Amino acid sequence: MFIEHDKARHGSFCPVAINILSQLPPSAVFNVPQHLRHPESIYRLSLEKIGTNYCAVVECFLEKIRKYGGLPSPNNLEIDELLSHHEALLHTLQEHIDELWLILKTLVDPTTTSARALFADNYVIASKLPGAKSFQQAIATYKASLRIVNKLKHQQGCMRGVSMWTVRGPHFGYFLEEPDSAGVIGPSPEIHPDQRATSFARDLLLHFLNLYACSEKLRLAIQRVLNSKGLNVKSASHPGFPLWEKVVDLALSIPDAFFPSEFRKGLPLISRESGSQKLTMRFPRRVEPPIPKIVKVSCSTKIDGHSPTFKTPLI
Repeated sequence: MFIEHDKARHGSFCPVAINILSQLPPSAVFNVPQHLRHPESIYRLSLEKIGTNYCAVVECFLEKIRKYGGLPSPNNLEIDELLSHHEALLHTLQEHIDELWLILKTLVDPTTTSARALFADNYVIASKLPGAKSFQQAIATYKASLRIVNKLKHQQGCMRGVSMWTVRGPHFGYFLEEPDSAGVIGPSPEIHPDQRATSFARDLLLHFLNLYACSEKLRLAIQRVLNSKGLNVKSASHPGFPLWEKVVDLALSIPDAFFPSEFRKGLPLISRESGSQKLTMRFPRRVEPPIPKIVKVSCSTKIDGHSPTFKTPLI
């Protein structure tokens, strides 16, 4: 996957869907009869929620790196706040996927469909909106990666912290904790089939990249709807909003604090040359992992009184 975003052409660093949403002709939008906001408003509000939570996670993550960077591994590492912020971000990202479907729902004329599905994605698919199935397939992998949120919401899954200390400093991450088929508490067999924890560095960069990828897929789906109506609508420059500039700056400041196993999975790369208005995103980038001396690895859990065994995560 390779994405290049040119601020000079798009008007801001906001993902590209906003550029076409601001140009939709009134004849193509049915948000009022669908009892929804205008699609541009839906998208902006969604990005604002993500931006607020993303900034909170990255700022907390960087603060922990600074706080513990020059110290040996402490016995009372405090990253509960970081876990809480990241959990909130994951919830917002899952909501964002639902809100992309709400945007497509605003392009469905309710007088021309017999669909009555409650959920927007099912409604849009049942309405046979042009480009909807392609959009569903295009974002399926990313949507599946957010199934961790369902575990947190409905199955009492718990976010637990993981830390790795090397001579280069601390690396922080997390895993979803739940019982396995034998009742042993540890990394979720579904979310972590290899029992390996996830670094905040890799996770935050991947979510950032996927936001742009999903935005491009949404733009293509909207374009297909407009083309099917014979409407020639082109994207236009959009000023964006200041919060997203901060999101981009923080994403670019995330250090390469990955876990050893993640080098084999592939790492995301987000870059912007000094003074440039071009943002470049690439996944995966293959690099040879450094071989630092690991000083200490630790993870957190909470004893519940009924689970005498615990399976530790791998990194």
